[in-house]
Amino acid sequence: MKDDDLLDHLRAVISEHAINWAFVIVTEDDELYCDWSSVHTAEGLFKKAMEGFNPPVDIDWDEEEYT
Repeated sequence: MKDDDLLDHLRAVISEHAINWAFVIVTEDDELYCDWSSVHTAEGLFKKAMEGFNPPVDIDWDEEEYT
């Protein structure tokens, strides 16, 4: 993502208010950016968020890729 200062600010604000967090941003240029407090937190939060999709979306969590 082009604006690293904005992402740093977002991380700081979220971290101030929550221990466990994850977010996904899709820019107008279709760039995808994800960040989280830990891979285990992201896995749980994203899986929970994906439960509502029909058909279900399966995410392959390769821990080495995200740590």
